[in-house]
Formats: sequence, C-alpha cells, structure tokens
Amino acid sequence: MGSLHGFQIDSDRRLSRLSEADGPLGTIEVRQAAGSLLTDPAEITQIILAADCTPSHLRASRGDRLLTWSFDAGSYEADPEAARVMHQEADATASQGAVRWEDRLSSTAIPLMLGERGGLPVHASAVRLGSSALLICALSGRGKSTLAALMASRGHAQIAEDGVVVFEREGLPVVWPGQIGSLVTDEALAAFGAGAALPEGTPPDRRGRRFRLIGEPVQEPTPVGAVAILMGRGGDRVEVTRPPLPQAHRELLVHVLSGGRRSPASFTASARLVQRVQIAVITAPDNVETLPGAADALESLSSD
Repeated sequence: MGSLHGFQIDSDRRLSRLSEADGPLGTIEVRQAAGSLLTDPAEITQIILAADCTPSHLRASRGDRLLTWSFDAGSYEADPEAARVMHQEADATASQGAVRWEDRLSSTAIPLMLGERGGLPVHASAVRLGSSALLICALSGRGKSTLAALMASRGHAQIAEDGVVVFEREGLPVVWPGQIGSLVTDEALAAFGAGAALPEGTPPDRRGRRFRLIGEPVQEPTPVGAVAILMGRGGDRVEVTRPPLPQAHRELLVHVLSGGRRSPASFTASARLVQRVQIAVITAPDNVETLPGAADALESLSSD
C-alpha cells in the first residue's frame, strides 16, 4: 500500500501514483461497486456542463455520503465515517482509462471525503519551497501542473499534484504528500528539459499530457508557507500582486473543493489560512517560453 494526504490507501485496483510516505492518519478503502452508483436518489450540489450543454461533472450527497461523477472516469461514492470510497468506471460516458480514473479518485473524491473529516481540500498542486509548502491553485488548463513540474525540475520537491488537503497539526496548517508526478505536455517538458514519461510509450491524454515523474517527492508532512493563485493567461509579462485579505479569501475560495456538510467549516478554514500564509495572484502570458519567469515569481515567495 501507498498513501495519500496522510492516509494509507487500501485499493482493489492498482494505483500508480501513490506516495511512499507513511499514512499515520488512518486507512482509506477503495472498492469497486457491484453496479452503477447513479441509480439511487441523491441531492445534487453541483453540476458542470460541457460546451454542448451535456453534463460533464457532478457532485451530490446521499445523507453523509458524497457522490462525484465525471464523464471521463465514472462515479465515486465516499463514506467519510467509514473512510471508504466505492467506484464504478462503467458509469463514465467517455472513459479515458486508468490514468484519468486514478486522477479523479486522488484529486477529487478522496480530498472531498477528507474535507468532511476536518481537512481543507483545495484544487492545487504543491511543492516544497525552502522548508515550507507552496500551493499552486488554478482552474483546469491554466498551468498549475506544468509550473509544479518546472519547480520540481529546479529542485523544489513535489508534495502533491492536482489535489491538496490542508490539516491543522500542532497549530500549523500542513499538507501530507498526495499523488506523485505531473501530467505535462511534451511541449512544456521540452521548454525546461526534465523528467520522463512513465511508463515508456504511455499515450497522451485528450489535452496532450503524459505522466512525468521529476525529482524526488516529499515523504513527510510540510507546513504551508504560501499560496499562489494562477489567473487566466494573458499580457506580455509575468505579473505578481498581493491582494488584501478579503480579496485573497475570495480568490482562494474558487479553488476550495466542497460538496458536503462541512462547506461552512471550509469557508472558516480558508479564511484562517489566508491570514497565516502569503497569498500571491499571478498572471502570465500564454506561451511556454514564459514558464521560467513564472517559476522565478513563485521562487520569490520564499524570500519575502
């Protein structure tokens, strides 16, 4: 077994991106459901439509259990009290295979469940910057995975990819190691020349990305020191701003995962986080040649 976010993962399906770190917080079971997870009634809390107005992502609740579904990976039903996730890939309308299925499990279903167990789940990647963790938040497609991979190629060890859960430990916000590696395009990889696709010959996903393992991942919990929020790409240079606390909180809330009864608690936890760590908003041009400048901006957060 490997771990995610401080928990050992006991899965009936092979997972290739688990951390080798200890999981002292408990064990999460991952089991395939006997049939579809979409047949029983549930209260929908969020639905995202594709360009053709068909559903692409959905979150719902069944009492204390959380249901998530995506068109490309199927459904997951998380039971926070039992620390168990049931899954059914056959519920997908356009399954994209094991890599996408594992990514949805590790970056969405499990973090949402841990949000119900007292953590703050954030749609972010995380790297170690000095002795603390830097969370890189962004909407899908804005480049957080690519920047995290570039930071790793510069020697800033990766902590988690695409899903982070912040817990309180001895009065500090900390993150445990999440899924290892990054999904990065060949073009972006060539721009900073590090890492290799694993396994060899793995086809790219629908966005042209392959799995990369760059550098050595972190093996222990790390206190959070800064949060960088990537905005929409644009302009002709990298810009970094430090928003006032109310704005910083609004920007962070966009990236907080929620879907259960602890959503009000997540609001409070995220407000507390922006009061305790550096928050930076970053805008970068839409081309890979500016990646080093964006990475420079992230590195500067450790010297403030």
